Amino acid sequence: MTRARLPRAVRGLVMSRLTLLLVMMGLLSACSSATLRLMPTPTLLTQGEPTLFDTGSVSARSTAIEVLYATNRLPLGSSDKRSYSRTRSADLRLGVATLRVGDGTKTWESLQAMSTSAVEGERPEISLIAAREMAVLEADASAAGPDAEAFFALVDELLARSGDRDLLIYLHGARTDFDRAAAQAAQFQHFMGPDTVVMVF
Repeated sequence: MTRARLPRAVRGLVMSRLTLLLVMMGLLSACSSATLRLMPTPTLLTQGEPTLFDTGSVSARSTAIEVLYATNRLPLGSSDKRSYSRTRSADLRLGVATLRVGDGTKTWESLQAMSTSAVEGERPEISLIAAREMAVLEADASAAGPDAEAFFALVDELLARSGDRDLLIYLHGARTDFDRAAAQAAQFQHFMGPDTVVMVF
């Protein structure tokens, strides 16, 4: 079974509406570090494109969402369990953030149903589970090292698997912490489906 692909014209319309909604959310909560909740389902997904979530891969049927990240925030913790402060540095850190929709008890089937219908009521939270830092591009480095090359190879692999060769980079608003920025990027990844590769800066 192959993954269902969202037509390019529809993907563009969905992305434009998602962008507008996330910008509005960012303006309303730019100074907040509170946990983000799953946005309301875009109208197009409640009326005509529910097959976006009909993936043939059993392993992809999960409430966990992965997004790439590139950040110049100062790191905290070990490289496999990173968190990042709001203090900036001269170095660029690259990795993969894993987020989860709900508290761990929600099933893929219930998330799929919620993501393809206009369900009323409180939406589940999106929480950062882990940030795996893969490489650091130091400000004074003359060339990328092997760790950075491995990260770039991962990006190339993800783009090759997707139906769209574009990398969507989400740039958050002012005073937004890393967890919230990653959660907003995860919403793009979730609602755009497997044909989109998302990175948060």
